[in-house]
Amino acid sequence: MLSNAHRKQSPFTVAILILLTLFCTSAFASNQSLLSWQTPLPRIQDFIQNTQHLEALGKHHIVVVHGKAKNYSNDKPLKHSAHHSTVVSNNPKTLSSTNNSTETPPLYPLPDEDIQLTYAFTVIRAPEEKVRETLMDFAHYRRTMPHIIESELLQQQDNHWLGQYRLTFQMPLLSFEPQVQIQHTLLDNSDLIERRIAGDIDYSVARWQTIALDKHRTLLVQTSWADIGSVSWLMRLVFAAQPDMNRLSPLTAAALTIQSLKERIEKRHFSRNQRLYATKLLFPDSTHYLTSLSASQQDALHSLTKLGSVNMISSAIQFSPQRHSFTLQPILSAISVPEPYETLKSRATNIAKYPKYMRTISDIEDVVDDSRHHQSQWSLGFNFAVFTFDIDFGIEGLWNNEQTQFSFASTQGDFNPLIGQINWYPSTTPDDTSTLVTMALAHNINDNAGYILNTIKHIPYSQMFAGLYVGTLLIEGQQELAYKPR
Repeated sequence: MLSNAHRKQSPFTVAILILLTLFCTSAFASNQSLLSWQTPLPRIQDFIQNTQHLEALGKHHIVVVHGKAKNYSNDKPLKHSAHHSTVVSNNPKTLSSTNNSTETPPLYPLPDEDIQLTYAFTVIRAPEEKVRETLMDFAHYRRTMPHIIESELLQQQDNHWLGQYRLTFQMPLLSFEPQVQIQHTLLDNSDLIERRIAGDIDYSVARWQTIALDKHRTLLVQTSWADIGSVSWLMRLVFAAQPDMNRLSPLTAAALTIQSLKERIEKRHFSRNQRLYATKLLFPDSTHYLTSLSASQQDALHSLTKLGSVNMISSAIQFSPQRHSFTLQPILSAISVPEPYETLKSRATNIAKYPKYMRTISDIEDVVDDSRHHQSQWSLGFNFAVFTFDIDFGIEGLWNNEQTQFSFASTQGDFNPLIGQINWYPSTTPDDTSTLVTMALAHNINDNAGYILNTIKHIPYSQMFAGLYVGTLLIEGQQELAYKPR
């Protein structure tokens, strides 16, 4: 129980505490020393020396790569390396004082976890100077990136900037708006590196590269990792129940960031309109809306899948049929399977046995299959702790090219439509025994699907998020075919 004196003092005390907190926070932001630092994140050229591969894939797509190996170092370098993090100011008045420092900037290490980096890139139709200008307009990120709802530049010191941002994350039944302070540092090799300084996210780090392809086109590349699950104990709970969400969430964050910058700079949406005169898409003609590959893109994927699984996001297609409109965003996922196709074929073409190998697929039943035609009923199950749901659908499919290609479309269930195509590309190099596998998918959730699925459908950018998540899990399932059944 509180006395009358305590009751009178309590509001005053609370007000003083709030003012002190705001003052301390403001003082921290304005007086914080922005130090030089080194990042453990590699440049993508460390693995893909031929940037023409990146150009071929990113010319009309947004590409995200889920790294499969720990290809970074937390070891402090023995000497100052200009390649990594020598820090130089763009201000001529501070150039000499910055360059004369012989001390090695400290390394900002990644947490001691099994971290898989995300690589994202695209080709932007704009000069490199314009791309860099937009990338470094930190105060106005809220105008550029839809997942940033507040942005403020708190401080600039030489070649360092301190920005404060409020983000928004949306999931079915859940939403989060964490605030974070990020230090941006420009390096002498023109890379822009970023790290989390304070806020609701425990860890975030990124490296940006702008590579001029010609006077009017720029390759924009991001390497990143963020502990997105740290925004809330509830998010931790969801990620504990669905570890793949924790592992793959950085893919969607990177893809949306790259797309937002592309749209802002090119001043047009990453989408196109398609008039549909029939009442629905007809299979197999509908598969021509999927992402297809040129010979140079196949070569590029052979190289890039050595780094991890790859997703090529095509522009969204807005259909306007006679009854109702809907949108498809084709995404092609690719992976390298460590087996020759001659060995893999018996499992790859036996779709009825997929659930024994692929943890994402709960069940496949009512299978009718021969070397030409296919029919089956699928069920994918997801447990997010605070909610669970299944995706159920039927498909019809066709085998082509001596069963190295499988095209399919939904016939009923939670998708209207779902169209897809899997291709297995046997290696043509004698010393390479792997198989490149690609899976092109595009989906629209049926209006008659359950509450959870329709909630997902109406989340902004849900087709990109869901397509990346499910597409990556299914293409990883093709790699799981190379191992023993579950």
